[in-house]
Amino acid sequence: MPNWGQAVEEVSPDLASIFRPSVQPYLISWLAYNPVEELSKLEIPIFIAGGTTDLQVPIQDAERL
Repeated sequence: MPNWGQAVEEVSPDLASIFRPSVQPYLISWLAYNPVEELSKLEIPIFIAGGTTDLQVPIQDAERL
């Protein structure tokens, strides 16, 4: 299993379209950001949408933002 921030050489064919080698550097660059910290720097209204039935993203994530 690779460490965070490192490219993966072998990608499952099912995920190749979103994790292909040409996209990995872009995705890795976003791992350096903490959304809670970045949003706390803003002094403008922010709209956060979160649902209670999403199986991948719990409502607590939206609440922290």
